[in-house]
Amino acid sequence: MQPNVLAALFLPRRRLATAERTLLQRGGPLGGSQWVAPRGQCQYRQQDFSAVPKRQRHAAAELHAKRLVPNSESRVRIGWMDGIAHFWIWENPLPAAIKGRQRWVPEAVLRRPAIANGTYLVNCSSGVEGQIWRDGHLRGSQWWPAVPTLESWHRFLRGAGASIEQSPAVPKAHGLPLLAHPWALLQPERSGRFAGSEFVVWVGCLAVLAAAAGWELASLQQWEKARETQASALEDMRAKAGAILAARESADDSTSQLAALAGLQTGVSDYALIADVIAPLPQGSQLMAWTRETGKIQALVKTKLDDPVKLVLLYRNHALLREVTATPSGEFIQLVFDLPKPPPEESAGSGAVAVKDVAR
Repeated sequence: MQPNVLAALFLPRRRLATAERTLLQRGGPLGGSQWVAPRGQCQYRQQDFSAVPKRQRHAAAELHAKRLVPNSESRVRIGWMDGIAHFWIWENPLPAAIKGRQRWVPEAVLRRPAIANGTYLVNCSSGVEGQIWRDGHLRGSQWWPAVPTLESWHRFLRGAGASIEQSPAVPKAHGLPLLAHPWALLQPERSGRFAGSEFVVWVGCLAVLAAAAGWELASLQQWEKARETQASALEDMRAKAGAILAARESADDSTSQLAALAGLQTGVSDYALIADVIAPLPQGSQLMAWTRETGKIQALVKTKLDDPVKLVLLYRNHALLREVTATPSGEFIQLVFDLPKPPPEESAGSGAVAVKDVAR
């Protein structure tokens, strides 16, 4: 299994709480320091809190621990495995541990056999510890300054509820390496102050994260303010440009209307042509009606000159009206003039106009 590098940074530097201050674990640069209380200086108890709701177990264990301490200077560490609380009472702790300036951990919580099932006699920093493990749980623990007698061993087994037949003879004591992490989940220490560097480091990390988050939030606010300013300026420009665009569209519309109006009258004026139609007629002639169609003019005249041929000859020298036919119609004569085909740009302006009773 690959070691957890991050967790290794926070491993505490552990020293044995004896006069020699033996270094047991170097620890990481951010782990702080921690005393290891020798097994011979600690009393062990356990209590099953499985029937207590999980949220109330820690408080119940602390109340139970107060009944176990022999004096006000004693300190208790509580370790949990499932619903079972393990109590280690350090009867004569170091002054620093009493005042809460140093963290501590019992030696027994750092020693566990590879196969946690059976009875074991474990060498400690001083003396030996008898351990009874069943299904991965510690069921009994007792310390002796030396290898116990058979009678003491059997008494320990009976007190832990184990069968003597399970271990009829005192087992051979053997050493177990100290674990980097306790085998039980230790309940946090209740002290009046925090002095571990781990706490300081975590607070520092949180402060850095808070500062980074604050800086990012300030940047986002500035960006949002700049965006709103740009949006407001853009809206002003759009309002100004809107008036210009509206004026331009109005000018384009006016230009289109002027072009349309100009296209209504192209080439020779209809009225000029009608005037040329009336001009050659004898005195007293009347133009009763006329229409202008595409490529032709029709005129209904009333005149004393009732010879169609002579009427046609009146217009033979006119550039536009020389193509004419005259048809008598009762007392009137129908004149039809075929106009020369105008250029393409002028042809769109021709229309139909009717005028009645124009006298010469």
